[in-house]
Order: sequence, then C-alpha cells, then structure tokens
Amino acid sequence: MNNAPNLSPNELLNDELTFDLVQTAHGDWIIPALNGLHFGTNDIPPSPPGESFAQSVLKRHFSHRLHKEDCLYVIVGSDSGQLIHYIQHYDQSNQPLPRGSRWVFIEPAPIARILSAQPDISRQLDDYVHLITPDQWPETARLLLLDDYFRIGGVVFERSLAALDHTTPVYLELAGELDAELSSRRYITTANLGKLPFIKAQLGNIPNFFAHL
Repeated sequence: MNNAPNLSPNELLNDELTFDLVQTAHGDWIIPALNGLHFGTNDIPPSPPGESFAQSVLKRHFSHRLHKEDCLYVIVGSDSGQLIHYIQHYDQSNQPLPRGSRWVFIEPAPIARILSAQPDISRQLDDYVHLITPDQWPETARLLLLDDYFRIGGVVFERSLAALDHTTPVYLELAGELDAELSSRRYITTANLGKLPFIKAQLGNIPNFFAHL
C-alpha cells in the first residue's frame, strides 16, 4: 500500500476516554474504555476451566477463523491485547501457528504504546504477530509481502470486538480507510496474476525482522 490511512489518531481519540489497563473481576487485564463492554460483564456463561473469561469471549466470537494457513490477517484493534494472546495461545496443546500465516494488529499510537510497554504483551510479538500503528502499515505490508498474499487470496481483514462496536471513533475511521485501501489493492494486484505456483513456497520464507518497527 503506497499511502498510510489518512488518520490522526491523537485527534480522533475522545479526550474523555482514558486508556489505562485495569484488572477485571475475572482476572483479565483490559482497557475499560475499549473493552469493558466485552470483558467486564457477568452476562456471559462462565469460561471453561483453565481458560480466562476474555479468551472464552474471543473464542466464541472468532472460533477458528483467525488460524488458517497461508493468510495475512490485518486486524483493526487488539481488544486490549487480549486478541494477541488469543492468536498465540488458541491451541492449548502448544502447536505452532498455522504455516505461512502472519497477523498484523493496528492500533492508534497512544493505545499501541500502552500495550507494547506491557511485558506480557510485548513477549508475544515476533516475526509472525505484529502490533503496529497506522503510519507503520505501509512498510509492514511491504515486508510481509502483502501483494503475494493477495495473489493467493490470503489477505483477511478483521475487526476486533472494540472496533466492531466503535468504542472509539478512530476504529471506525481506521477500519473504513483500511477496508477501502485493501479492496483497491486486491483488485489491482489480482488483475495481473503471475507466478502463482511459486508464491506459497515464498511465503514460508519471509525474511525475519523485528516486530517493533
């Protein structure tokens, strides 16, 4: 993608919202302004033994659809970092992540800074799972071979629970911008397909680079 979404997260964020991490009665660390509605309620059945309440909520919503092979998942929001944990620990048998797939979580800069500073979140970021800000998207898309994923139909655009419910205006704006740009990029890229048989093999050999761009 040649241009980052035309957003100013600091301007779009509601000044009345605070983005501190708080531990819920269920023991999950969340940003209440973003996910109090999703993870701070008792209206959902208890989670299975050994599984946190937030993770059980995410599992009911996303199920298996974020864990397929040969996909580049572009996700607006990370649900206070809980969705990052869900990606890394969905399979409790400690199986490796699906082959050929990458996950990019895009958060407004103020939220990304808070989450990246948490050791429990930062240690889950690696060459496969990334937490970035909107201005880092163009370079991340290039490094993760966005066009190649388009050519195999592997780009998946998703919204976190917080983004789905528009808990802050920036999610609505960011999701709209990314959806439009990805749709345009998909059309342009797939209109001129080439060397398709070689692309899947290439995706498994993406050069390593640090998640913190």
